[in-house]
Amino acid sequence: MPVEKQLASLLASKTVSSALHTNLNKIASEPSNVTMNDITDGALYRKKRQDLGMADMDFTVTVNSDGSPMFKSSKYSIWPVQLSINELPPLLRFNNVLMPVLWYGATKPNMTMLLQAFADGLETLNNGGINWKTEDEVVHSKVFCICCCADAPARAAMQESTQYNGYFGCNWCYHPGVCVGGTVKYPVDGGPSQERTHEGMIKDMAAASEQGTRIQGARGLSPLVNVKGFDIVWSFSPDFMHCVLLGVAKQLTELWLATPGESYYIGEPRTIALVDGRLCSIRPPQIFTRLPRSLTLRKYWKAAEWQHWLLYFSVPCLQGILPERFLEHLCLLVTGIFSLLKDKVTQEDVNRSTGCLVEFVVKMQFLYTQQQMTYNIHQLLHLPKCVVLFGPLWAHSCFSFETNMGRLLKLATSANGVPIQIMSRLMLKDSITAYKTLAGDTTLSCISRKNSTPSLRNLPLPLGKPKSVGESLKKFVLDSVAHTGPATVAEYDRMSIHSVSFHSGSYERQTKTDCRGIRLADGTYAKIEHIIEVAVGELTSELYISSHVYYVSSLQGTLHIKAATKRPQYKLYKVDMTMMPCIFMELEQRAYFCDLVNRYEWS
Repeated sequence: MPVEKQLASLLASKTVSSALHTNLNKIASEPSNVTMNDITDGALYRKKRQDLGMADMDFTVTVNSDGSPMFKSSKYSIWPVQLSINELPPLLRFNNVLMPVLWYGATKPNMTMLLQAFADGLETLNNGGINWKTEDEVVHSKVFCICCCADAPARAAMQESTQYNGYFGCNWCYHPGVCVGGTVKYPVDGGPSQERTHEGMIKDMAAASEQGTRIQGARGLSPLVNVKGFDIVWSFSPDFMHCVLLGVAKQLTELWLATPGESYYIGEPRTIALVDGRLCSIRPPQIFTRLPRSLTLRKYWKAAEWQHWLLYFSVPCLQGILPERFLEHLCLLVTGIFSLLKDKVTQEDVNRSTGCLVEFVVKMQFLYTQQQMTYNIHQLLHLPKCVVLFGPLWAHSCFSFETNMGRLLKLATSANGVPIQIMSRLMLKDSITAYKTLAGDTTLSCISRKNSTPSLRNLPLPLGKPKSVGESLKKFVLDSVAHTGPATVAEYDRMSIHSVSFHSGSYERQTKTDCRGIRLADGTYAKIEHIIEVAVGELTSELYISSHVYYVSSLQGTLHIKAATKRPQYKLYKVDMTMMPCIFMELEQRAYFCDLVNRYEWS
């Protein structure tokens, strides 16, 4: 499917074109940010715009390729090449992934042929560009590919380099690898390995192609070297979903639970039952799409569940169970990854993460032996630099591409003509987008009402019916709130901030989730006991929450997990839009508050 036609169809949407136009103007008018808020704040992104002489309205894409089995009882699989537009706002970008090339077969594709088809299609956009409309003008844009995000096997195939289980298997440095127990590992040996460069890699690729042998991990020339603006080394970014969540977090958990006799082993049935009791008692906020599941079911966990386990649940659940030196080692990983996943990553965050991850990797070898120095562990050393080049880890991960892969699999409903089914239904979807541009405002309004839920206003909003307030609570509220004239006090069970629901302690319908945890702008944490509306006159009303006062302290040196102590004092807080959801946990009479890593988990 020609990429220019898919882009034209996507940009026919007023929502997409308006957001893209606004962001491109913002990028052109603002200098480089010290704080990295998205991929467009990365150093390599800015450098490529300058080196390519890109105009203000030119934009870039991130490419991904991976395979997925089509049916459980068949060897046939699909291998799409997928694209996302870097300059779109994150949520819009994640939900609008394009697919210019599709491979379907019983074997893995010839990656050279697949990428050459992609490179040929992109060349037209590099040179001729594409025209698209905003509300006021027709815009001409050229399109360049500057980033690739894929898992380790697909990345090696796309780069024409040795896979992680071979010597010189790192995509970013010249670590030779060492054979340990019959497999290649990446132990710490002296200082850091020399980093690869675009020029050095092309030289190795050319030599490998001429000599018919591997040169420092290079197997031959990748078609991506012909893609204008693509750095054959640093345009590949480590994917934290596969590297950290499905890699390191899973590896550590297996070591703790499945290696009897080791000093870090906690896999006895009684111990697992204790950890499980803590884990399964956690009631996360309603914004979590998956509830905690038992560690005995960990082989079925999805990447999102591994993220929740690593960042939020593991440290509180393992307190007093995992030996202290191993728990402290885990906290280095938790802090290092959390720092790179924040909404806004500062240079201080990068420096902190670098220190934590380097210490984690070095101690991994001493605590768990050289046998556990896998490629995923080694990749952690390259994560901070890739954040400097392309922004926070969430901005260039495989999550959106894996989600879109699931959508593609659902497009085929029978075993006959799978690629035709997928392509024709994608074209039908594109046609609907194009036809929407021809529809009138009345028609679009009807479609919008029918296919979407009404959005809540951009203010704190009480939900449900008001309840009467007891005299003692009413007196406490009126004594705490400055008001002139008679005031009416009402209580609600729920409220909404940023379209996220919160509930009070008196709300009885929530059994599996807990939306009482809230964080104020000044760093204060509260557990909502009551939601109060105070109305003065007919037009003026304000929302308040009441909570016990909590003293908090960092848990095991982590940034975002706080051990909390409840004080007898009671306090009223005025509700505003700076308040954020957080996780409140009570494990064996101990309370914890935990910040969510970034707003794209809940917005």
